Amino acid sequence: MYLQSELQKYIYTTFTTTASLSTTPFYLNHAPQDTSYPIVTYNVISNVPSMAMGSTGNDYGTYRIQFQVFVNEPDYSAGMTILNDIESAFHRQSNVTLSNDVTLICAKVQGNVVTFFNDEEKVWQISEDYSFMVGK
Repeated sequence: MYLQSELQKYIYTTFTTTASLSTTPFYLNHAPQDTSYPIVTYNVISNVPSMAMGSTGNDYGTYRIQFQVFVNEPDYSAGMTILNDIESAFHRQSNVTLSNDVTLICAKVQGNVVTFFNDEEKVWQISEDYSFMVGK
């Protein structure tokens, strides 16, 4: 849990300090009902701890995180702009020091998947997956 907590702090800090992302509301797992668009949510899709001989399981882990952008527009171009900003902030980050000698490497592993989330309201959902390797 320690490494996942450090990763979540990193995602939060990146969103709040990246000018192009700081004005877009983002939430872990689910946005509150009736939140205005655009919205970004992110989910931990998988968490694979590394267990080596003598390891406590807190030394290294790989996390697959899915970012989902929801926009209420005639097309999904505004959502693609946000995803491009997410990619600029996270993709190919390496040897990022988080805290207490915890480092991070990140790469996008799945590109844009575009779907209608709500056809009546013209809400688009665009998602991308990233792999974060976090360790001491």
